[in-house]
Amino acid sequence: MVDAREWKRVYLEELYISQVPSSPGVYLICARAQDVPLSGKVMELLYNAIYVGQSKNMRTRFRNHLAGYRNVQVAKLTFRRLHFWFTELNIQDLDNVEQLLLETLGPSANAINVKAKVGQPVPAG
Repeated sequence: MVDAREWKRVYLEELYISQVPSSPGVYLICARAQDVPLSGKVMELLYNAIYVGQSKNMRTRFRNHLAGYRNVQVAKLTFRRLHFWFTELNIQDLDNVEQLLLETLGPSANAINVKAKVGQPVPAG
């Protein structure tokens, strides 16, 4: 059984680094649908997971992402503000929970999720 605590969120900005624990956990880097001209509760809660990761020390990994770690650099240029969602976990649960999140959310910046290949054109209809 996974011993997950509640999810917390900070902006992926230097100012918030002290709010990220140095403990192990999984995290999501997300963007919000702030620019969509719709309102309501769903728009307040809607996030797009761009990257899923795990770390034995989430504060260190947060710092890596601030420096442009992996494919998140492109997302930083695309969106006004990125959100860093995280939850602390036991080390033995990291792989399983990360894999579940990858399979469920299919974040675009995780290279592992790129499974496209070019084939023969198929006629429409």
